[in-house]
Order: sequence, then C-alpha cells, then structure tokens
Amino acid sequence: MLSRLSEQVLLMSLISLSIPVITPVSSRPLSSASLIDQSLSALGGESSLRALGGVTYHTTNLYRTWSLMENYGFKTPDIVIATTGTQNVSFQFTSNTSLRQRIDRAWTVSDDFFWADAHILPRDYSLVVRNGQDGYASFMNGNNIVSEAPNITKGLADGPLAEYLVQEMLKMSPALLLQFSPNSSTISPMTIGDMTLPAVFDSALNIAVAFNASSSLPYVVRTLESHALFGNSTKDLYLLDYAPENNIMFPRKFMTVYNGATIEEYDVASIDVNPTFDNGFFVDATANSSAAVDAAPVANANYSHAEIGSYFANMMWGGPYAGKLSNVTAVNPIESLPNFWYIMFNDAPTYRQVVLAFEDAVIVSDAPPHQSQLIADWVQQNIGRPITHIWPSHHHHDHTYGIQDFISVGTPLIVPEISEGFWSSLPGAKVISYTEDEPYIHSDSSMQVRFIWHPDAPHAEDWGYAIITGACPSNNDPIAVLQADVWNPGFDISTTDPAFNRAWLNSLVEDGLDPRALVTAAHGGIAPLQDLIDYMGYPYPNRTHEDWKVGGPLCINGRKSRSHYMI
Repeated sequence: MLSRLSEQVLLMSLISLSIPVITPVSSRPLSSASLIDQSLSALGGESSLRALGGVTYHTTNLYRTWSLMENYGFKTPDIVIATTGTQNVSFQFTSNTSLRQRIDRAWTVSDDFFWADAHILPRDYSLVVRNGQDGYASFMNGNNIVSEAPNITKGLADGPLAEYLVQEMLKMSPALLLQFSPNSSTISPMTIGDMTLPAVFDSALNIAVAFNASSSLPYVVRTLESHALFGNSTKDLYLLDYAPENNIMFPRKFMTVYNGATIEEYDVASIDVNPTFDNGFFVDATANSSAAVDAAPVANANYSHAEIGSYFANMMWGGPYAGKLSNVTAVNPIESLPNFWYIMFNDAPTYRQVVLAFEDAVIVSDAPPHQSQLIADWVQQNIGRPITHIWPSHHHHDHTYGIQDFISVGTPLIVPEISEGFWSSLPGAKVISYTEDEPYIHSDSSMQVRFIWHPDAPHAEDWGYAIITGACPSNNDPIAVLQADVWNPGFDISTTDPAFNRAWLNSLVEDGLDPRALVTAAHGGIAPLQDLIDYMGYPYPNRTHEDWKVGGPLCINGRKSRSHYMI
C-alpha cells in the first residue's frame, strides 16, 4: 500500500510526465443519459420497460387527499377531501411516446364538503387520458365536481384540464424515463429539505426526476408551478416501497407533496403487468366529434397548473371562467345607500362581490380568480374611479386567487392582523391590518363600513364579516352584513353548517347587531338575518343599533376612518 507521501510523489510524477490519469468510473461526473441508464437498469432494464404493453395498479384501501385551497389555517393542509377510497389506474403503451391512462376511482368525501353535497354521497368516476395530437381527457362515467350529482357523466374535459391531466399521467407512468430525450434532458440536482439528490430535468416535458442515491430507482417526480398565493411551488410525486413484478420494479405507494406538505396518498395492493384491455377501454367514442375541438390538451396562458390542479383536486374545477362584463346584475341592497353595490356576473353567478363607493375610496370584497379583472372594469365604467382597497373575506383561494390583479397595481388589502404575515409575504402587497379590538372603519358623509374579526372564527382562521350602514344611523335605519361561506342564502338549507351558523350568531349577539340586518352573501344572494335565526331556532335577543359595540357607537359623528396600521 502506498503511503500518503508516496501517493503525492506518484501523482506529481504523472503530472510532470503528462501521463493521463484515469478516473474510476464510479467517481466520474455523471451525464443525464448515464443517470437515466442507471435508473433504467435498476428498474429492470430498458428492454424490459420498452416491451411493457400495459400496467394496472390496484388500490384497495388507502386513498386519501387533502385540500390546498380551503384550509382553516393559511398553508398547512388541515381539511381532508377524500377520507378513503379504492382505484385502478391503468396504462397502455402503444409506442415510445404514445401513452394512455384510465383511472377508475371510488371514494368517500369528507363531511367538510356538505356545503355542496348535504348527503355526502359516494363518488366514483372513470377518467381516460391520452397524449399526442389526438389526445384528450374524458369522464367515461361520473364526474369530479362535488356540487354535481355523482351519477352525471361529464364527458370530455376542457383543453386546459386535459393538458394538466396529461402531465399528471406522465409523472405517474412507470415508463416515464423512456420519454426523457437526450436533446432536452440535463443534470439538475434536486434539493428536498436539507438533502440534495441526483436528478434529471427534461425541458420538453417540464418534469424532473430525482433518484435514490443508493438504489438509483426513481424517488421523486417533480413539477414546478407558479402559484398566485404561494409563489414558485414544488409539486412532488414520491414513489415508495418498490417491489418486483415480472422482473420490473414498481412502486407500491405514491404520495403527492406540495411545498413540503402532503396532499395525496394511495397504496398499490397489487399490479397486473401486460393485462388484456377491451378495445374501448381507453376510448371515448365522442372524441372524434365536433365536441372534441375544445378538448385537445392545450395549455391556456391564463390558467396555471397550480390553479387547475388545486381546483380539480378540490372537486371544484368546472372549466374556464365564463363571466362577461356585458352581462352583469348590479343592485343596491339598501335604497338609502346608493353607493353600496351588490354585483353578480350572470354567466358565472357563483361569486358575488360588494362595491362600496365612498367619497374618497372604492372598497371591493374578495378577489375571485379571473372575475377580479372584470370587477375592476365594472367599477371603472360605472363609478369612474379605480378600486382603492380590497377586503378578502378570508384567505380561501376561491375568494382570493385573483388578488395579484390588485397587488400588481398597488391596491392595499384590508385584512385581520392574524393574517398579516400571509398576505405581506406576497411581493408588492400593501396590507392594512385590524384587530378584534380595533376594527377597520371607513366612512364618509353618508355611509360607513366596519370590518370585524374575532379569534376562533368559524370556517377559516382569518374569517370575518363586515357591517354596512349610514354614517349616523337611527334605530330604524337599515344595516347590511357582508360575509362569505358561513351562510349562503338561497342554497338548499340542508347544506348549511349549523356549527358555523351558531358560532357566528353567538358573535353577532355579543357584538350587538340588530337582528333586522340584511345579509349580503358572497354565495347565494341577499336575505334577512332573521331567516337564519328562524332556521336555527336561535334565541336572539332584541338588539338595536344602540347596542352595537365593535368600534364604538354606530353614529360616526364626523369621526375619521381608522385602521390598525399599514405595512
């Protein structure tokens, strides 16, 4: 054995003699092709994977998903979507690049979703996804919209959803590495927490694969997403618990992790390799009809994978937004307050917004995606001034995913102090915060609004409500309450959440609200608060405007608008 000094002398001699030093293969820098080759060998060999005609993964017990967009807290998923389920996921490989997938899934929705399905009916669908020039996605049976009856078959998916589903199909495909091209693949080490893994990125697919450093098996399949609220985000599919089947290694557990948080988990109880599929198993007969024109899997620049994916996972993706500025219903809920508007875009009536046109400000509630630009246009056309403030009723993404439309032009956000960190983390965001003891109040000579928040709020940690009334109302003057999601007037009453309703009524009693108040809701419409009181059988005391407590007496009497502070 050479001593350390002898090694140094020999190395110097080799350098001085210009004799090339041969680097051992194991220590050479790996190329993307060599990393892929190593992984293909670990999986069972490239020839075995190219000979693969099809695969079916069977999940029998473990299928669970969590929400990204409707949690009580701000970032950690704490609301379950699917509590349990079974599925068969089948792949058919007709060429090196042509791929077909069919998902036959049955699952149970958590009771957090009875706002859309009061009976929490069992759900199931059969979804076919195909890539290529003749690609599409189609529900052969059922649908994935929680507010629709489970037995309605949705048929062809819209193009943006189909394009998203094609990428999700590729990520799960056992033959994914065969799709990586030497012309578009590069070494791109992947960092997960404090660990850096060898990885390859394919720019044509926009997919990266990290490998287990010891086994060379694919470990994490990553796509990057641009999220309007979370910023640049990682969506990782973990491939776990490999076991051989027909001399090929397959994962027996899959887990989807978004920015470090688990949002999906399912196991694989058994695998069929090269099963025989019926001729129509991966085919929607309507795919060649005129209906398929808008179903081609083509990306839409206005809809990111982050938006499509979170809505689809939350069983709320119904296609691209359909609202039009030319078809708007705008009403004044209180006749004596002509600058208080309740707005509904009739082609997309799910989300209603309030516009408050003060002498020195225009305040708008919520920022639903894609509708936010329309509301700005409506305000400009009908009020002649820009929006000066946005009040997000709470942080849920269906109410706020369009917030960047306002942040980008410098519009301040009015939010509870508890959510200040969440909102101020968005680049360029200006935040006006308020607390339980100091609500945000804005007023002019004829109208006022007060934004109110309490700890342990129903529905979301930062959920709040607003009251709208005259600058100095008498006991007989009308007052309106603005809120989202806790009560949706006009919806089937069986979908209301009595726990949320009672918690809110308890707060209203403590705050001193007159029970004659008119509720203007983000969903459903306008209705007297008394309707909710009657439904709940709630012992609501006889309150008048003189009993109001939050922010002091309702009569402003020349007092200026006030906020907690702005950052």
